[in-house]
Amino acid sequence: MEIEIIKYIQSLHSPLFDGAMWFFTYLASFYAIILFFIIFFFFASKKYSFLFLISALFNVGLNYILKILINRPRPYEVSPDISNVTNSLGKSMPSGHMVTITTIIFFLIFFLFKKLKSKLAKTILVISSILIITLVAISRMYFGQHYVSDLVVGFVEALIICAVELKFEQKYNFI
Repeated sequence: MEIEIIKYIQSLHSPLFDGAMWFFTYLASFYAIILFFIIFFFFASKKYSFLFLISALFNVGLNYILKILINRPRPYEVSPDISNVTNSLGKSMPSGHMVTITTIIFFLIFFLFKKLKSKLAKTILVISSILIITLVAISRMYFGQHYVSDLVVGFVEALIICAVELKFEQKYNFI
């Protein structure tokens, strides 16, 4: 079933879709961690930016360890019908891009929810966040790098780690 989903997504190939998928893949890259660290450093607080960076790096490290332990091949390695559009490091599960974008969005929402007063603005933020996470997930399948389950596990991994770390930090008044 997961292979069929990837095949369908790859069938949508077009120059416009290619550009959009590259954008969303880069939005969830290590460069995005650096960019959001800088944004949080200048617009949130130094403590918050370092909390974000620690969380992102911890999630990336944990993701790397899980990839080794789970050792799941990427979809293009399993099915000749799946194109390998880009090269990724390591194995398939969990998705590092999903871990990265979930960590970024988690910290962005947490920061902005305190600033936004309007319920409409908060709703738009949440809907936009869900859309971005979904588009990153689609981009990873579009490039033949991940199964749906890889993306779900990456999302859940990041969400749990971010929530636990943020709760710990709040309890001890680091932010």
